[in-house]
Amino acid sequence: MPSTLLSIFETIDDPRTGNRTVHNLAEVVTLCLLAVISGCNRISEIHFFLEDHLDRLKQFLPLEHGLLSLSQLYKILAMIRPAALQQALIAFHNHLADELGNGGFDGIDLVAIDGKVLRGAIEHANRSTPMTVLNAYSSLYGTVIGQLDIPEKTNEITSIRQFVTLIDVRGRLVTADATHCQRQTAQAILDEQADYLLTLKRNQKTLFEDVELYFQDKEAEIASTAITTDGGHGRIEVRTCRTTTEIAWFQALHHWPGLACIAEVVNETTSKRTGKTTVEKRLLLCSRSAPSSFLLEASRLHWHVEKMQAWRLSRLTVGRTEGCWSATGVMTAARR
Repeated sequence: MPSTLLSIFETIDDPRTGNRTVHNLAEVVTLCLLAVISGCNRISEIHFFLEDHLDRLKQFLPLEHGLLSLSQLYKILAMIRPAALQQALIAFHNHLADELGNGGFDGIDLVAIDGKVLRGAIEHANRSTPMTVLNAYSSLYGTVIGQLDIPEKTNEITSIRQFVTLIDVRGRLVTADATHCQRQTAQAILDEQADYLLTLKRNQKTLFEDVELYFQDKEAEIASTAITTDGGHGRIEVRTCRTTTEIAWFQALHHWPGLACIAEVVNETTSKRTGKTTVEKRLLLCSRSAPSSFLLEASRLHWHVEKMQAWRLSRLTVGRTEGCWSATGVMTAARR
């Protein structure tokens, strides 16, 4: 694994000159990544980790000139272009995916894409609003396989179309929330030889109402139905998914690229203490003709990713602003 990391990180342009290039840049980035994966969040923590494990690290990496100092580490990370580092990390994740193979949920690797605002992440020199990051979470590996900073003057909707070209989604099912339920986004996913599962909400009023009315029709043709029941945390939750592949009427109205089926997911949650029941409905568009049981679990997995608080987005920088590390250099590590 270290040799693979080194070969990938050697593609990063070294901005240093002269005698500043004593320490191999690919080795430095590899060391930092190993430290971040081990739970280090600050550069001082990373340097302490490297000092503490130096003998062991020398078994895997040449480290001909020993360990660099804390100040050297600060300077090197400040000089690396974030975009170049991000490309290298995505290349590493793609390599890892190829090595492990494509298993995943029911034989398909679900890639859940979700945007997050980094609280307090304001770079005074370059932006005036908090930083938003798109993350691609793989159900197969239980980790974030890609991350993209959204430029200040753009948004999630347009950025996701670039994002799917950077990560390897071939043969996988890409899930996204209602923000990304757009024809252009669906086509961008299809162009990468992947399938999509998009949540449809009232922000697409006409689409939502047409699909909602279809499932309200008692004579609607339903291909399959799946029901699951869970009890825990003081509540009972019943989930029902109904799916249809009879979508000619929908396509005649909306011309949705690659659509294979539409689905309705209804969650009924009853409190064991009060007996109160709440009902939540979600509508889905999918480019893959799949049974209700699959779509139910796939949509549930995406919801889990959105709510999951264990995503760990560690960012390495030379300075700290507004309580959050700014993005002069970017490392990502995600563990469940």
